[in-house]
Amino acid sequence: MTTANLLLKLFLNNDFHPVPVRYDKIIPLLLSGESDLGVLIHEERFTYEKQGLSKLQDLGEWWEETTGKHIPLGAIAFQREIEKEWKESFDSALKLSLDLAYKNREDTYEYILKHSQDTTREVVDSHIDLYVNQFTRSLGTEGRDAILTLYQKGVNAGFLPPGKGKELF
Repeated sequence: MTTANLLLKLFLNNDFHPVPVRYDKIIPLLLSGESDLGVLIHEERFTYEKQGLSKLQDLGEWWEETTGKHIPLGAIAFQREIEKEWKESFDSALKLSLDLAYKNREDTYEYILKHSQDTTREVVDSHIDLYVNQFTRSLGTEGRDAILTLYQKGVNAGFLPPGKGKELF
């Protein structure tokens, strides 16, 4: 289950079964009238108004207002059996890559724009600033707490199976 799907279920308090659609196909389905609503993620959450669509609810705002927590999106995970040295080496390389990308942000735009749905700098910058942040470098206590809160709310509502919790870390 995606974070967006879980947030929608929690918001609606309903274990509905959504129709899975790739994120970049949702707006075209809305504009064609084939769908009445959709959960927009990635660049689309910054561009829907330009295409004549309106927001019913920002699930991120709702989550942060009701829990006081950030939204946990994505993860880099390892199997527990992987050697500690390898994990530490990967972590160091990831942090170095992030540091280089931030230090040389202009150099990253050609690649980003080549793979982006929306190629305006404003949208790309908003997307990067929202999704690549201090939690990308290190979850810390605040990030771990956000993940555990989302997980526990999902379990309590019956949308996720119990039994993982703190063993996620």
